[in-house]
Amino acid sequence: MLEQTFPTASSVDGLDSVNATTLVINGYANGSFGTVLFKVPGNTTRVVQPVIPGNGNIYPVSSIAAGGAFFVDYYNFTTTHTFWQKITVAGKVTTLSTPLGPTFSWIFLFGNLTALYVESGSLLLRMNPFTLAITQNLTGVLPAKIALEGVLPAPGRLYLEGTRLSSTGGYTAWFGFLTNSTGKLTTVSSTPKMPLGTSGSFYTMENQGPYLYLGGTLEGNNSSGFWTAQGYLYRYNTATGAYRNESSLLPAARAGVWAIEPWGKTIGISMSWFRVSYATGLSGPTGGIYRLVGTTFQNVTGFLPAGYVADIYDVTSVSATWFISGGGNTNTGVAQVVAIKT
Repeated sequence: MLEQTFPTASSVDGLDSVNATTLVINGYANGSFGTVLFKVPGNTTRVVQPVIPGNGNIYPVSSIAAGGAFFVDYYNFTTTHTFWQKITVAGKVTTLSTPLGPTFSWIFLFGNLTALYVESGSLLLRMNPFTLAITQNLTGVLPAKIALEGVLPAPGRLYLEGTRLSSTGGYTAWFGFLTNSTGKLTTVSSTPKMPLGTSGSFYTMENQGPYLYLGGTLEGNNSSGFWTAQGYLYRYNTATGAYRNESSLLPAARAGVWAIEPWGKTIGISMSWFRVSYATGLSGPTGGIYRLVGTTFQNVTGFLPAGYVADIYDVTSVSATWFISGGGNTNTGVAQVVAIKT
């Protein structure tokens, strides 16, 4: 296991990897952010931007790795403007204009060297990753009353996940794909219809071997607050179309699955439970990092450094060898990245 701390930062708020290079987005106590390149197995770091322009007002929404570079989406709370950065593995930073203009906020980025995908609720655009030109508007083929949470390009297909309003008043987790050659949308499966006061959603998906794994959560809500009630884990065979509910394997029944990453020949997941009371605030989150071994999830949280608290979304993997988590350390008060070798 490798550890890397960032003494001037208080949290890690974004991770993504290209080959052996990981982009770390650090958060500071005053609300600003900075970017660092972290490499395994050498355990070296290189500061790219000590502070991103817009100090104290920027929130990094998402980042993806595509073609030897990272694309990062930021939102400035003061100007209410969105802007992107392209950061190469060599550390070159280019600020980019977003395709829908600076006032269109909360854009999430997905993609690879072939295409970038911009998703915001029920909006889905396909873009050229080099020119950033919009090449296709896919919004019209999406189901009604859907909010996308993730996009995963694959040979011949574009996998989609999210949540959809149910006829019974709640929201149900949804998964499907677009066939590139025909533009046809196929719904693979939704979780059962949810009554009013419940919300199911898929938040993460990753390919591993012949399977695509999906993770998510069922949340409850009422006039006093909202909370995680159940975790989702589904497995889809991309060759045969077989779709299985594997949620019974999850080690913490009430915790949601917020991130999945390949880990060697299997997967690692980040789970967390929380409750938000409108009167008293946040309880939790509690959870951990687990590795699937056969049909059992191994809890690796105990191997992490003392005081380390993982951010539930911030995991990545490098060359199927290293599983990397980002978070903060309650003992030292500083940001920390932990890399665990397969």
